[in-house]
Amino acid sequence: MNTLLHMGDIALQYYRGRKTGLFGLAAIFITIVIVAAWDYISPVFKLTGISSILENIGLITPGDAALSGYKILFAIVAVYFLLILITFPALILFAILHRLVSSKLGTYGMTAMLGILMSPLLILNLFLKPFIKPQHKMQVKEKSIVDELLTFKCTTGDNNGIYSEEAREYLDRIPTINDHLFLIGVTDADELYALLPRPFGVPIYGDIHNKLFCKRLNVHKFNSQKDKIPGYARYPDTFIAEIETNPRIDDIDIEKYDSYRFKYFIEASHMPDLLNAFSIYATNDQYKSYVSIVQNHFFTDMDEIKNKLRNCIDKEHFNTLQPELNRYENITNQSIVRSIWERKNSNNIEGY
Repeated sequence: MNTLLHMGDIALQYYRGRKTGLFGLAAIFITIVIVAAWDYISPVFKLTGISSILENIGLITPGDAALSGYKILFAIVAVYFLLILITFPALILFAILHRLVSSKLGTYGMTAMLGILMSPLLILNLFLKPFIKPQHKMQVKEKSIVDELLTFKCTTGDNNGIYSEEAREYLDRIPTINDHLFLIGVTDADELYALLPRPFGVPIYGDIHNKLFCKRLNVHKFNSQKDKIPGYARYPDTFIAEIETNPRIDDIDIEKYDSYRFKYFIEASHMPDLLNAFSIYATNDQYKSYVSIVQNHFFTDMDEIKNKLRNCIDKEHFNTLQPELNRYENITNQSIVRSIWERKNSNNIEGY
């Protein structure tokens, strides 16, 4: 029985060897055919670009097909043995690793080895981490309310700001109850104020330094889900605006500041939400008191100067009083407001 099994094994090895040998013989036969028919095959290699690659690495010798065939055959054999040399140590290494990892001791050992191998990278990371700035996602900065007011309905490169001199010219008038065309002043701290009209160049309400009369203004972007709109106010388009008032004060309640306190002056005549806030304040008793006091101061002082001029007999004094009267008369709306003021005083009714 052993003899039969041995003979069967010999037969099996023979057939395996013959099969393998056939592939080897086929390879040699194909090589010989390529060498013999090189003149016919080479145009195909040239057309596909293979010929130029093999020629650059020295496997093809122009004009010598036999030598080129031997070089290619030798290169194939060399690559075959090189692959064996590379894969054989790798197979041995993987076999050893498999045996090690299959036991607990091997697992701990492999973990320790990997820790040792990775430790230089970990140490380098810990050393460099303090010097690496964290990368934050770029956030789009939300426009401030000042920027929103400055650029409201403006084209690119334009804004609603005006110069200090323009602001004075705009406000240089006698206030009236129905006049709510105020300006917006912005301080260095981005605080907003409603700037009220007042005649400049004449002493008003104890001010002889041409200060700006103003009230604190609160403005924010309208949010339909959070903001509650009072019944007396129009439904806002863009902004919620309100001039601060003190309900405990019935008389005039304003603040006086120099022009340099404000870094921006914003014209708001085309901002419906701001005009709405201004018109609501214009109906307030504090603003009515302000209008009444400014008008009384203006026309009373103006009439006093006129009386002095009529009774003046000193030319030098006359020349001093006349420029003062001119400043009052140069206020653009003084003649119109005077007629209303005089009628109010004569009829003892509330002002214009």
